[in-house]
Amino acid sequence: MEIKKPEYVVAIAEERSVTKAAARLYLTRPALSHYLLSLEAELGAPVFRRTRNGLEPTQLGEAYIRGARRVIDAVRQTSKEIGDISGCASGTLRIGLTLGSGAVLFNRIYPIFHERYPGFDIRLLELNTRELEKALIDGNIDFAVMGRCDEMADLEYDSFCQTEIFLLLPKDHRLAHLAAPPGEPRTTIDIRELRDDPFVLLHPDTVVGTVSRRCFRRAGFTPRCVLECSLNNMAYNMVKAGIGAAFVVGHQIVAQDDIPCFSLDPKEYWWLSVACRHGTHFSLAEQYFQQLVREYYEENPPFNYGL
Repeated sequence: MEIKKPEYVVAIAEERSVTKAAARLYLTRPALSHYLLSLEAELGAPVFRRTRNGLEPTQLGEAYIRGARRVIDAVRQTSKEIGDISGCASGTLRIGLTLGSGAVLFNRIYPIFHERYPGFDIRLLELNTRELEKALIDGNIDFAVMGRCDEMADLEYDSFCQTEIFLLLPKDHRLAHLAAPPGEPRTTIDIRELRDDPFVLLHPDTVVGTVSRRCFRRAGFTPRCVLECSLNNMAYNMVKAGIGAAFVVGHQIVAQDDIPCFSLDPKEYWWLSVACRHGTHFSLAEQYFQQLVREYYEENPPFNYGL
C-alpha cells in the first residue's frame, strides 16, 4: 500500500531539512524539492518556512503533517492485518530499544527470530526512554522495549519485570554506616542530608533521571551535579570510584561490591515494559518478537543482569 508521499513531508518536518530528509528517504535532493514545490502549488500555500533552526511547518503544514501521520499509521496497521490474513512471509518491524541494554538483548534473540521469520527486516531505534516515548507517539516505531516509572496517557504499557530504584553512596561517605548490612531490608535516608554532596545524575530523559529529579524537588534543593550520563552502569561505576552519590536501578547492583545502598522514601520502581500507542495492531511476527523478549528475561532476570 502506497504511503511514500505523506512520508516525504513527515521526513522533512522531522529532519528540518530537505537535504537530510532526502538522504533518509534514499532520494536525491532535487527530486524531493520538486515534490515539495508541486505539493505547495497544489495546496496554494507554503508547507514549510525557513528559520535559523531549519525548516518549520507553517500552520497549513502542521495540519497537513497531522493528517499525513494518520494516513501513514492507518496504512501500516492495515498492511499488518492483511499480511497476517494472507500469510505474508515478509515485512518490516520497527522496534525501539533503550541505549546500552538494547544491543545485548537484540544480539541474543534476533537469530531465533530470524530463523522463524527470515523474510522480515528490522529497523531499530536505540534511544533513551523519553525519546522512545516521543518516537512511539510520532509513529516512527511500532513498539519499544524499555523501562518506565510513569505512564504517558498516549501510550499503553505491558510491564513484566519490576525492580526498585536505590540511592547509592561511595564506601567512604560519612553516612555510609547507616546502610543496612547485606541481606537485610534496605534502610532509608533523608536526601536533604546530601544537600552539599556531589551527585552523578542520569539524564532527565531516562527513567532514573526522572525519579531523581522528583526526589530533589520533594527535598527542596538542587543537587551539585559533577557528572551527567545516560547509562546506569556508568553511574554505578562512578559511585564505586568514589566520585559521588547516584540513583541506580536495583538490578545494576552487584552484591560483592558492598556499596552503601538505601531505599527511597517513598519507594520508587522501574518496570521493564513493551510500550506502544493505544490501538496498535501487532502482527504475528511482532508478537513473536515480544514473546522472545519475555522468554529472554524469564531466563535472564534484570535483577541479576545489568541493563
